[in-house]
Amino acid sequence: MDGRLEERLTHFAKPKLLIVDELGYLPLETHAGHLFFMLVSRRYERGSILITSNRSVSEWGSIFNDPTTS
Repeated sequence: MDGRLEERLTHFAKPKLLIVDELGYLPLETHAGHLFFMLVSRRYERGSILITSNRSVSEWGSIFNDPTTS
């Protein structure tokens, strides 16, 4: 699994622009939230991320099932 995860993170870290559409349409499981954070961390200072959502930033704790993200 770790090799596959590393492969996918590398894949999504390559584009100059990564678009994440409708973040928060469905809440993420805790594990998925951690994976998303890993992706954002991997892309930090390497490429841009455009995130669309119908939720305000103050609601992101419910999206990620983590109150510390609000």
